[in-house]
Amino acid sequence: MAGRTQGERDGGAAEPSGRRGGPGCLLAAVGLLLALVAGIGWAFLEPMGYWPGSSMTTARTARSDTDGTPPEDAPDRTWLIGDTVVRGGPDGVRAFHAGSGAARWTAAVPKGCVPGVSAAGPKQIVTVLTCRDETKVAAFDPADGSARWAVPLDARRGVPTGSIVTVVSAEPIVLRIDARDLLVFGPDGTPGPRIEPVGPPHRLDGGDVAVSEGRGYDLTSGGRWGRVVAHDLASGDKLWEEDLGGAASTLGGLHAEAGRVMALKTSARSGDVLYTFDAATGDEEERVFRDLEAPAREVLPYGDLLIAVHPGGGTPSLSAYEPW
Repeated sequence: MAGRTQGERDGGAAEPSGRRGGPGCLLAAVGLLLALVAGIGWAFLEPMGYWPGSSMTTARTARSDTDGTPPEDAPDRTWLIGDTVVRGGPDGVRAFHAGSGAARWTAAVPKGCVPGVSAAGPKQIVTVLTCRDETKVAAFDPADGSARWAVPLDARRGVPTGSIVTVVSAEPIVLRIDARDLLVFGPDGTPGPRIEPVGPPHRLDGGDVAVSEGRGYDLTSGGRWGRVVAHDLASGDKLWEEDLGGAASTLGGLHAEAGRVMALKTSARSGDVLYTFDAATGDEEERVFRDLEAPAREVLPYGDLLIAVHPGGGTPSLSAYEPW
């Protein structure tokens, strides 16, 4: 005859061999509760820019010492090439020593021509020249300012008389015609492809065209709210395009560097979003700005920081953001 347990001898039921509600069940319940709390926290905090790992906070701010209005004789643009500062504008293209400010050279602009918007790189300086009844694109040596070549910009090259021509990049040479099409040139002035972006361009303060690693990027009004389009500069072929933005947002700050393309969406309703794309494939990553000081005209990466360039008018001119 089978033996009985003490509980059965005392008239009670036998205890089950397993134990209910042990440490394993408790840990599972705690884990489930933490996952629920984390999910709720992410749903509320991530869109507002308060979720660690996908947000940025201000590291430091530099304020403008003027009201943001440039003087009438301000140069169009300024570059640093080694220890040389190059300034280009209606008064000429000039170079100065970065340390002492001593003048180094003035570009040999042809007589009767006035330089317009310029761009500079380590190998050459490119500027648009208005020469009486014609417009030219010209290149100068950054070492001494001597002229290298000049090419007319006329109807033969798809540039109608009276067009507004700006220099997007000096290396490679990319011009923008009437704030729309891109015209590519070789380093010796040989004409390359003409690139027509998809849809009308955004009329922004700046940053709606970027050039990097042989590709051109445009911020256009294509798609529902806006679109970034990438082209190969050698062939003019479209590589990829991605929609972005929203109904109550402003797009800008397009920047391309080191395999990344960035565009900024500013919105008083839904917060500010920095879109980051893989330059080659267009694969997208979003990072929400938690406390953007003001709408940014341009965004520049510097190490682990992102420097936002704001318009003038008394607001901070530069803000640095860091992941947290």
